[in-house]
Amino acid sequence: MKRYFAFCITLAVLSCVIESSHAKPKPKNSEKWTILFYWAVDNDLYDFSVPYFEALKKIPTSQEVSLFAEYDFPGDRSTERILITEGKQFTIEKIGEKNSADPEALSEFIDAGKKLFPADRTILVIGSHGSNWSGVISDETSKSYMKLSELRSALAGKKLDLVIFDACRMAFFETFLTLKNRADYFLASPSDVDGFNHVTPLTKLIQNRKMSLPELGKLYVESYPTTLVDDPNARTTASFITTKASPHITQELEEFFRLLGKKTPVELIRFRDNLSTSASADGDIYYDLFEVIEKAGASFLDLSYKAEFLSAKYTMTAKSLVLYRTDSKKSEYRSGIDITCAKDVEEYRTSLAGKRLPKWSKLCEIWKR
Repeated sequence: MKRYFAFCITLAVLSCVIESSHAKPKPKNSEKWTILFYWAVDNDLYDFSVPYFEALKKIPTSQEVSLFAEYDFPGDRSTERILITEGKQFTIEKIGEKNSADPEALSEFIDAGKKLFPADRTILVIGSHGSNWSGVISDETSKSYMKLSELRSALAGKKLDLVIFDACRMAFFETFLTLKNRADYFLASPSDVDGFNHVTPLTKLIQNRKMSLPELGKLYVESYPTTLVDDPNARTTASFITTKASPHITQELEEFFRLLGKKTPVELIRFRDNLSTSASADGDIYYDLFEVIEKAGASFLDLSYKAEFLSAKYTMTAKSLVLYRTDSKKSEYRSGIDITCAKDVEEYRTSLAGKRLPKWSKLCEIWKR
């Protein structure tokens, strides 16, 4: 009976796909959206994820907004692909135990979702552990973790509109580099997270499918809590970031870091000591990207007129990345996007960000002394 029920659900989904392929062209104000939830919780986040995933059933049903998930459970339990509709969650396929940190597994899920639910707009939600430049998505059964370079590979050619990281510490310039030419926008936090509220923004999206992606991002930011459940004194923030800003921003930042590198180590360390920071459990140091640029311009005007000019220019360019963020009065994070000085500078140099920003790695090497 269960197999028959699953077959009927699958048949119904396929019928909708076939029917949509023969449908008449839609007016512009009736865009179709597909939200893909990649729930990679084969780790210690599983218990937290259960009520959080259940809450998705509160999102109203819409023929034009599809909610499709892949749920990787702990241990040997089969990974399931789940359709969320009519206030219920239907398992339409069991695909065996999967290593959700394998980029091929993520790639296959996105392809499956886009094939079943073709849409004008596609959003990917990644729910798992995150650790900015080190990567995102941990799978304890397979003892593996997806590097950002692997994430970039998994997203190649997917044409995603927005990636949402329900994962800690992903609102970083390293993530921006990863998603450049992979997705137009991403939503994340530079701090620890309790998870985004998907119900309110997606309910409003269903009510108004003409909504732009920045408008949707603003709704997510506005509905995000500013404190953590387990630590009410800890401040947190959400950032909606565009990857479509200045196409030369990476080269511009690298040039700016090169100019900073002309100062003596003593001057650079004194400058470092005037920056606000946060730290990870494994010893990485996080700096507010805007603060580094602004304070460098103010501190090193003797370097050259070019440095002063570039500081102003790059500050404006960097600020154009973050379209919306939690009110800075409610958060310790002024800008909403950080950059990492890794404890292991040599390993950072081999990462995607380290290869793109070698002068930044050199600065970090001095600052780690």
